Amino acid sequence: MFLAGATRLLADGKSTGPVEPRLLAFLAFLSAVGMLTMKGLVESQGDPLLYSDEQMIDALSSIFARAVE
Repeated sequence: MFLAGATRLLADGKSTGPVEPRLLAFLAFLSAVGMLTMKGLVESQGDPLLYSDEQMIDALSSIFARAVE
């Protein structure tokens, strides 16, 4: 399974609240792919994002960390 490792870690670790572990892993993956797609799109147009890579990674990490609390 594509997300089996992440799903197992989520299920074995903390509670994921109302979101099932596999769905949470999928949404985190989808968010990261979306962020990278948007970054590539705007950079190819010479219009960089307002936020640094670190800011975007920290924000996504924070959102998904809170989701498992």
